[in-house]
Amino acid sequence: MCVDNITVAYSDTSVNKKCEGGRSGTPAGHCGTTKAPPGRVGNESALRRRFCPPPAILPSGSDSASGNVVVMKRAAPGQLTPTLLRSLWDPVPVKPPSPVYASLGPVELWIRRMGEDWFVAYQRREPEVAVSPPRSLPPTAALEELPWSRWISSGLSDQIRLVPALPDRSVVVRPKFPLNVPRGESALFYVNIPVWVRVNVGEKSDLTLNEIPSVILSNTWFGEPTSGELCYALKTKALRDLEELSNHPYMATCPVRVENQAPTDLDFQRICIRVEHLHVYRGARRLWTNQVEVIFKGEDFTSQINVLKYAPKLEGTSERLCAAREPVERSLLKKSFSFLRSLTGF
Repeated sequence: MCVDNITVAYSDTSVNKKCEGGRSGTPAGHCGTTKAPPGRVGNESALRRRFCPPPAILPSGSDSASGNVVVMKRAAPGQLTPTLLRSLWDPVPVKPPSPVYASLGPVELWIRRMGEDWFVAYQRREPEVAVSPPRSLPPTAALEELPWSRWISSGLSDQIRLVPALPDRSVVVRPKFPLNVPRGESALFYVNIPVWVRVNVGEKSDLTLNEIPSVILSNTWFGEPTSGELCYALKTKALRDLEELSNHPYMATCPVRVENQAPTDLDFQRICIRVEHLHVYRGARRLWTNQVEVIFKGEDFTSQINVLKYAPKLEGTSERLCAAREPVERSLLKKSFSFLRSLTGF
């Protein structure tokens, strides 16, 4: 049965078909798309009867009378606990024909295996649904309505692991309030960054099936019109007090220390964080990234960016869950701040 009336909507009516030997310009193993079977989208009442969005799916299985997936009442999205933080990112076995289900709040995932083929489906939820670590479900006909994507893997491993990765472009964030860092001073901020969920196969995460952004971020341009870069704009703010930051399962907290070595005060509107150079760590209560140090030398100069090579010590974090997309061994020199003058043209 379904205990709350939730509209089911699919934003993509195609099902990706994957195979070995991907084409040029596409992810490895991607061979194109095939349209969803007729009737998949458009019969909303039938979909609601057959597949109610599962905020929390009972491990006991399905309703034997109707064949529908059994769900519990929607739970309010909560904060991470140490047990949940560990179980979300630990490997789990996939035993055909039973799929594995997981939820991070704004996105739900289903993973199953049939022979050498792996299938992944996901849907976005607004409002968020209850967080659920990966767990096995009984197979039901309702699951066939999901927009599955397929990969072929010749490996014999039945292990899958969800891995939190950082976005593939730099992110731009604003401070909560107008900020002025006097010359010679420094300030420490904390920024929550939505992770991308990698679906990896194998005990050592040998194969990545897919990367799914937990939150869709809008694009923004950072820098001058002719020399800037395309970034993602964060909805979260840079905060001074760590206790003000939520510890949702789909957020990684990045400590950013800003040091002003310019002869004038630093009054900025936005700061750019190069997340492609950061690792993701599992702490006691939240996900973390390396600490970033940004040294400001003046509006007309590039900033010195130092990425610390170790995890923050605030929670005794030591376990690295995901390596940086582009590791760096030395300091970077890049523009890192936007000022009111550069935003308005005055």
